[in-house]
Amino acid sequence: MAIHDVLQRCGTEGTLAPTEPALADIERFLRSKSAGAFIIARDGRDAGVAMFDRQGDVLWLFRLGVVPDARGRGAGRMLVDAVEAGARGAGASAVFVQLPKALAARTFFEALGYRADTEEPDVVAGQPVTLVDLVKLV
Repeated sequence: MAIHDVLQRCGTEGTLAPTEPALADIERFLRSKSAGAFIIARDGRDAGVAMFDRQGDVLWLFRLGVVPDARGRGAGRMLVDAVEAGARGAGASAVFVQLPKALAARTFFEALGYRADTEEPDVVAGQPVTLVDLVKLV
């Protein structure tokens, strides 16, 4: 599956979650009527993926990854733009992203107009972290 392959090539640096999902988890997720994904290609190869889920009038972007050799070329921004356009088209009022507070991706999302909504302590991959919810009205 292309989504799984792209996520494997993305590694964990800069992604929204510290571990990559198993192929079965991705397939199960995509069977949900409220879920979806976008894949972007560069130079004929899949270069990035965004996975999202609609919950009520909110769309949650829960996985965004761009392969290392495609970073810094606008692929992440185009994926987020596509998610936001899809959210608007589906009648969602906002897009939410949850990520560890210290993750560098926070700066990326803030540059796209996302603002911190809430912070909460959690344990991710056995490590204590502070998660921050970022939101953008669409």
